[in-house]
Amino acid sequence: MAEYKRMPVKILQLIKNPRTLVIILILVLLGGFGYWRLAANKKSGEFVTVKVSYGDVLETISASGTIEPVQNTTLTFKTQGYVEKCSVNVGDKVKAGQELASEQGSDLQAQLDQAEASLQSAMANYNKAVASHAPKIEQAKAELEQAKSNLDLAKTTLEHDKLLLEAGVISQADLDAASNSYQSAQIQYAAAQTNLAEINSSYDLETAAAQVKSARAQLNIARNNMDNLKIIAPFDGYVSKITGNIGQWTGGGATSTSSTSTSQFSIELSSTTLQLKAEINEADVSKVKIGQEATFTVNTYPDETFTGKLVSLAPNATTVGNVQMYDTVIAIDDYSKLRGGLPASINIVISSAKHVLNIPQTALSFARTYAAQMRQTAGGNTRFANPARTNQTSQVKNNQENTTTNNSSGRQKAPASGSPVFVLQNGKPVMKLVQTGLSDDVNIEIKSGLQEGDLVIFSQNGSTGNSSSSSSNSNSSSNTRSGIRMGGPGGPGGF
Repeated sequence: MAEYKRMPVKILQLIKNPRTLVIILILVLLGGFGYWRLAANKKSGEFVTVKVSYGDVLETISASGTIEPVQNTTLTFKTQGYVEKCSVNVGDKVKAGQELASEQGSDLQAQLDQAEASLQSAMANYNKAVASHAPKIEQAKAELEQAKSNLDLAKTTLEHDKLLLEAGVISQADLDAASNSYQSAQIQYAAAQTNLAEINSSYDLETAAAQVKSARAQLNIARNNMDNLKIIAPFDGYVSKITGNIGQWTGGGATSTSSTSTSQFSIELSSTTLQLKAEINEADVSKVKIGQEATFTVNTYPDETFTGKLVSLAPNATTVGNVQMYDTVIAIDDYSKLRGGLPASINIVISSAKHVLNIPQTALSFARTYAAQMRQTAGGNTRFANPARTNQTSQVKNNQENTTTNNSSGRQKAPASGSPVFVLQNGKPVMKLVQTGLSDDVNIEIKSGLQEGDLVIFSQNGSTGNSSSSSSNSNSSSNTRSGIRMGGPGGPGGF
């Protein structure tokens, strides 16, 4: 209680300190100055401007989608057996050709060993048959050559004896003997040919060759059976799911679609390559084409924009909530940070204007609203409503692009067409007519009527129609007090 009573005394002593009084005075002055600046900025007569600059204007359509692997497959053993080893875990990154799991294979290993032994035996028999066959071939060839030589000699002798018989040198019996020798030589030659052909097509050699072929086929089967004991990754990817355990009996072949089947061991593999699958509304599908660029964002990286390109568009629609949607696939340029299953908000670029003058879209709507308010305030002043209808001499001086004089009759031409915007010149708003182009609903392309660096008004502090003081235009905005002048596309005019 005593300390509580002494508190006012301490405060009075602190206040009497000159340094304390100076600090309090500075704080009061700073607070008052800040309040004055805040109140001044909120006066309804101040404009918010942005500099006209070059940039890209992209017209897009919105869609939603999900990031997913390009490939996704379920791997199983081809043959039934006991699961002996699983070399991976969920989430592991694997390479194509890597062994993921294996079955026990003692029986199949014995079959493989037996097949290898059978092939070796068949090869030995074949080599033995070939070794014994070669001398027979050589002997048969020699016999054939000898028979051919005897045949040629017998033919020559017979023709010579015919001439001798005509000359009366030999008898008919001698000619008949020569003829018999020739016929015998012919028979021996034909027999030698048949013998060589039979040796070449020896049954023993053909049988040995067939046995080698059969043994090699059995070995290939045994090796395939051993390979079927392994699950091998067919492509680079991530292990997304493992069904089953080491030591269980597993069925072979494709996975069963029955929910009651629990004996199938399987590994689900998702490719490392990712894509974006999106749905396009039927109202927008006519604007979408293969090859168009796309940007998208995901909640995981809210401040980062990813890019891609449209690579496929389904020809037929699917019904989603009574709305016709078309599936499309977007190839992602860089998916190193992304994962399958992430939802994405997508913008597909259907047209673009690169490096063009642009201003905020709100500048046009502000100009229409502000001009209407000023006309109402002026009580229907026609000079404000149509600045081209001012005195001819002053209008030519101040706005040569809006009006011209007809030399023959003195009549005026109609003012140039375009959309009005207000530009801040010498601290006062001046209306100009601009030709616009592509719009992305935030910024709009300016084809003519403005120059780079012009200060375009897009909002007014404290106004009821357009009070927004923000814009996606990259240039900074500024506040300026009001006062209005009218001008055309070529320069300011008087008001």
